[in-house]
Amino acid sequence: MRSKKYQIALAALTAPALLTAVFALLGHPWIPEVGLAALLLMIAVISLDTNRRTRSRFAARTKPEPRATPGVSPDDLMGTVRLLQAQYVGRLDRSQAALEEAAAALLAAAERPADSPGSPHPEAATAPRRDPLHTA
Repeated sequence: MRSKKYQIALAALTAPALLTAVFALLGHPWIPEVGLAALLLMIAVISLDTNRRTRSRFAARTKPEPRATPGVSPDDLMGTVRLLQAQYVGRLDRSQAALEEAAAALLAAAERPADSPGSPHPEAATAPRRDPLHTA
């Protein structure tokens, strides 16, 4: 069974709607407009009341208490610093090894004779070497 408030609100919305329809059929030009305005006003009042009730229901809820988290100990901080240091040193070691490999490959290519099959240009043996930093 529906509550009394719901039945009253339904009747309050149905009455202007029916009156508006009847007067529109009878040919009265301004009465249906007044009825529609009243109907829209009632719908607005009901929606505002519903919004107010919903907001008050949410405001009445108790908010949960924030939980206390354990603090950071010096051991945690030192462990994090050591981990970051190990990662950084590992990256430096890898980049140093890659740099040494590249330098060794360049030195090996420079020491190779010009007429060997690995030489890109046979005329490289006759061309004088220029220092790229000291160009004349």
